[in-house]
Amino acid sequence: MPAIGPEPCSSRPLPRFLSRFVHGERGAISAEAIVVMPVLLWGLLATFVYFDAFRANSTSNKAAYTVADAISRQTTFIDGPYLDGMNVLYDRLSLTRHPTEMRVTSIGWSDDDDAFNVVWSYSTGDRPELTTVLLNTHFNDRLPTIPEGDNLLMIEAIQDYTPPVRVGLGPRTFRNIVVTRPRYAAQVRFFDGQTLLFDPMAGASCDDPPPQCDFAPDDDDDLADLGFDG
Repeated sequence: MPAIGPEPCSSRPLPRFLSRFVHGERGAISAEAIVVMPVLLWGLLATFVYFDAFRANSTSNKAAYTVADAISRQTTFIDGPYLDGMNVLYDRLSLTRHPTEMRVTSIGWSDDDDAFNVVWSYSTGDRPELTTVLLNTHFNDRLPTIPEGDNLLMIEAIQDYTPPVRVGLGPRTFRNIVVTRPRYAAQVRFFDGQTLLFDPMAGASCDDPPPQCDFAPDDDDDLADLGFDG
């Protein structure tokens, strides 16, 4: 005789529902996107920041070379306002919105001391002017060998850089150093407002009487007349 009472509930739908839930793939892409998207976004922003920093440093380096070439072509003495103007030119060429400064130093060589010496130095910012001790301590390996009586110009271009997004790279300072020789004179003299500074061991400059610098050289023949090979 069959049992009298309510029919017991079937348990078959529950395992089938759990099976569909376990093996279902709906929403998997959304879950993966939540995990991967922050890493992908960080990578894209970091790439942009590093590219912008490389661009800023490269542009600053090219601007420093342009300014150094302009200073090396001077055939008369220069002064502080002139170098301040070169700093403004550097700002325009480097396309920067961050603070910059320059330090220009004329360098000679002493056989007696067997070391470089600072003829004059000028800073457009807060950095101190370069001294002979600091020059031989920190820049000796950056300078080429020169004979006594020869001169070099060292231009330091300093530019602060702040990335547009703080991802992978923080604020830093770009420092580009350009070392060159005076092009049309034995040296570039500097007037500090009271004294004309120059290297007495160097040869004639364009502050001396003609025929050393009574014209502006503009071709190879003129350079040969001045004693340059080109």
